[in-house]
Amino acid sequence: MKRIKVTYEIVTPMKMWGAKRGFAELRLPSIKGALRSWYRVFMPAFNQPVGDSKVTHEEALFGGARSGAGQSRFLMRMTGKKPDAKNKPDFTPGQTFSFEVILRTAKDEDETRYWKVIASCLWLLGHAGRLGARKNRGYGVLALREWETNSQALEYMNDLPIAYQTTTIEEWRAQFGQGMKVITQWFPGSKLLNWATVYYYDASRLSDWKSALAKGEEHISKYCKKMGYTRLTSPIMLSVVLLQDRYVPIFYLRSVDFPMVKEKEKNELDHYIQYFRCMQEFKEAKWIE
Repeated sequence: MKRIKVTYEIVTPMKMWGAKRGFAELRLPSIKGALRSWYRVFMPAFNQPVGDSKVTHEEALFGGARSGAGQSRFLMRMTGKKPDAKNKPDFTPGQTFSFEVILRTAKDEDETRYWKVIASCLWLLGHAGRLGARKNRGYGVLALREWETNSQALEYMNDLPIAYQTTTIEEWRAQFGQGMKVITQWFPGSKLLNWATVYYYDASRLSDWKSALAKGEEHISKYCKKMGYTRLTSPIMLSVVLLQDRYVPIFYLRSVDFPMVKEKEKNELDHYIQYFRCMQEFKEAKWIE
């Protein structure tokens, strides 16, 4: 069977609860859901029908509940030892887990178009993705460590560098940017670069993930206080890059539209202005590279 085997390392605590809240559980449907989310980011036609059918591109690959959508084109299977939460609410950093993605295609069907998408989803999950709760605040960060395949996917995997094999944040950022550009070129019209064209990092190289998260939270809190309205969803996403034995706080600024504001509500207009100003100040801060 044609497959990709991928291994991720948990960089920051991963809060994934199963049927019993408060006890961590790693489940393949959660991982598949994260891959589907990334698909929607880089595939401009994810919700458009395939040819003359009523099935969308997303349903054709991931499956769907609608009539005619059918099952997913691929299966997923955990391999090796699963991370152990030891009856605690999160998986501790430093643990790794692996799974296989096995493609199911009809006879004489072109596999390459599926492998390109699957490789892109797996790469993004291991470079800008997170799993579990509190993702925007740096929890559940994953690092792609290695992947292998016995399929035509190798052609696409070779074009996507594993940034976590670098030793400096400058090298990591260059490799990350290269991968983002490659995926954007594969899928014309993609909004992937609009999602994270702007990403910054703190110059600190810290000895543990706790210090990295604390440093990142310090920066975000400083600027959020200037908003004056804390109920808006922040477009600032905190993450942590692990380079050998050092941790670097990194920030993704999602290029999203600002909330619509009714001009007749003066207080809402004020909140909008503060929101915009806060973003500009965050981008222009001296500590940002």
